[in-house]
Amino acid sequence: MWAILAVDDKRGQKWSREEFFENGRAEIQSLMTHLTVLGASLKRNSALDFGCGIGRLTQALTEHFENCVGVDISSEMISLANGCNRFPDRCHYALNETSDLQQFSDDSFDFVYSNIVLQHITPAVSTNYIRGFVRILRPGGVLVFQIPHHIPWTRRIQWRRRLFLILQALGVDERYLI
Repeated sequence: MWAILAVDDKRGQKWSREEFFENGRAEIQSLMTHLTVLGASLKRNSALDFGCGIGRLTQALTEHFENCVGVDISSEMISLANGCNRFPDRCHYALNETSDLQQFSDDSFDFVYSNIVLQHITPAVSTNYIRGFVRILRPGGVLVFQIPHHIPWTRRIQWRRRLFLILQALGVDERYLI
């Protein structure tokens, strides 16, 4: 769970399942309240959670939408999400093995949400997914996604990756590098 939501004091398997899913419920509740304050009129038929992991936000969306779909590129995450699914009649998970969302038809969701996902994907693929979000969103639907607006220099230089590549080029056995 920490790999999905890296909160410092939860490092080392300190998330309980209840806390983890409650955190998702609070995030979605806050988002829905914010959308109401902004005056967004939102149909509540279907929602897509892009990069769902084990379903922290997908499960929470079931409080606000009749049908929710979580999509992820990891078959392991989808398997875990199905195992955690408390609402199997209204909440479904889909594996997405392509760099687009072609498995979903045009205009199929009232709400599309992606948080803490796109920054892990190359800009070209992220752009392709955003096009997909717009395509699968119904007219009048709401799309909310997050992308980083500032990357600290310490993250931009990627010193661990650079050191790995240098040591690898020098012939250091990869078993010792990992």
